[in-house]
Amino acid sequence: MESKSYEDLRVVCRPRNLPFFYMKLILTIRIVEGKIKYPQTMGSDAHDIIGQLCTVNPSQRLGNISSGGIEGTALVKAHPFFKTIEWDALYYRKMKGPIIPKVKHPADASNFDNYDPPLESKSEYSKDMANKYDHEFKDF
Repeated sequence: MESKSYEDLRVVCRPRNLPFFYMKLILTIRIVEGKIKYPQTMGSDAHDIIGQLCTVNPSQRLGNISSGGIEGTALVKAHPFFKTIEWDALYYRKMKGPIIPKVKHPADASNFDNYDPPLESKSEYSKDMANKYDHEFKDF
């Protein structure tokens, strides 16, 4: 691969066939290149806050610095996406969560997904593999 842009990676490695860590890499590349695709059903406030939080330049990222005398975290909390949040009530735990799971006993794990146990044999990233593949990712 000459160019390491998302488009090249997408053509070479079809996303539907990639393992999770490659999908994470593709998402990171999309964010860095500013090529985030938002669902059409996403509200404008959600779209805006995600865009501001994913700004590549940290000095321009929402919440990173103060602006107009307002602290960075206060800027995030003041974003229209959070207009329905009563921050003091949240802090003092006076709000009910949007989802309240039913729990039968203290050890009840029925609200969590079941996963197969991890495979006993994990392939190690050997020196041979490093010699064979590391050059493909030297620019990452």
